[in-house]
Amino acid sequence: MKKFVDIIIKGFTNVLHFIVSGFQKLIDLLAKPIHYLWYFLDGIFYFVTVLFNIVVKIVMIFVALFQFVFALIVGFLRTIQDFLTPSFNTGQVHFPMESNRGFSVVLDVVGGTGLLTIVPYILLALVWGAFIMKMFALLGGNLTVKGGD
Repeated sequence: MKKFVDIIIKGFTNVLHFIVSGFQKLIDLLAKPIHYLWYFLDGIFYFVTVLFNIVVKIVMIFVALFQFVFALIVGFLRTIQDFLTPSFNTGQVHFPMESNRGFSVVLDVVGGTGLLTIVPYILLALVWGAFIMKMFALLGGNLTVKGGD
């Protein structure tokens, strides 16, 4: 009886060893192509991901460009509208609370120095003088300004 059990166990072991070794050989046979297939699919998905990121960046660039261009156009049109319809009642600019407080402090400090009243008038006179000289030069006049002796 012992030999019969040993034969059954040995046969069972040989069958299991045959199945395991066959399965191992099948895995070894399929491992290389599956490995290549995995890297191929990984490369495709990586390419699609990078391509999607590039498309998103390009769309973001065009959106920013359109925002910039339309902001320029709207700003220009608002400037033209303000030139055509002047309103002298709106002299107050509304800022957020902290910004308004900061501007008020700076204006209070700078206001007493004449920096907001006298200096702009002097600079405006210089700009108008340069403009008048350029106009005379454009009209054919010869105007030179010399300083000192």
